[in-house]
Amino acid sequence: MKTFFDKLKMNLPVRMHNWAFWLGLGATILSAMNVSPEMFTSWALLWAEVVALFSNPFRLGCVLVAVIGIFTDPTTPGIGDSQRALTYCKPGKPKE
Repeated sequence: MKTFFDKLKMNLPVRMHNWAFWLGLGATILSAMNVSPEMFTSWALLWAEVVALFSNPFRLGCVLVAVIGIFTDPTTPGIGDSQRALTYCKPGKPKE
């Protein structure tokens, strides 16, 4: 059975091994939550910002668009990966 990312022709396991993927994803979500250092001193403050993010359709839409940008391979048309990138088992390393 094909997964969602197989249908999109994305090599998600390889992306998940790339530190830049996680940095971009984390920064996008944290910036959408209006993170400040004070938020990390209280679970209540952090949770309030998570709720605020999900209750604001504009902020949530901006996060979704930014996440699509993080998942998209800019060297190919559309959202999917190239045929070569689909053969990788590690970032930049084709399967042998």
